[in-house]
Amino acid sequence: MDEAPAVKPLVAATCARTCYACPSQWEGRLVDGRAYYLRYRWGWLQVYVARHSSDDVDQAIDAGPIYEAAIGHGLNGYLADHEMRIHTAPFMDWARIGSGE
Repeated sequence: MDEAPAVKPLVAATCARTCYACPSQWEGRLVDGRAYYLRYRWGWLQVYVARHSSDDVDQAIDAGPIYEAAIGHGLNGYLADHEMRIHTAPFMDWARIGSGE
């Protein structure tokens, strides 16, 4: 599953980097109130989004990934904020968040 999901762009309202590396991970809320979680580990980027409005990132994880792609080598666990945004740009809108790094 390394194609961008066929959905309307997801608009991020908040974003917090919760782990720097191994895995690199981010979580936040979309403007529609759903929690999301992004994880980069073992060269794979995965994006999870809750099915319903929620502050609980576990609901996003429980929903399963909406996107996953091998974007690095198998031992890689670090992804810079700007790289994460490049890889998720086809389906996530980060304009409300600012520059990140």
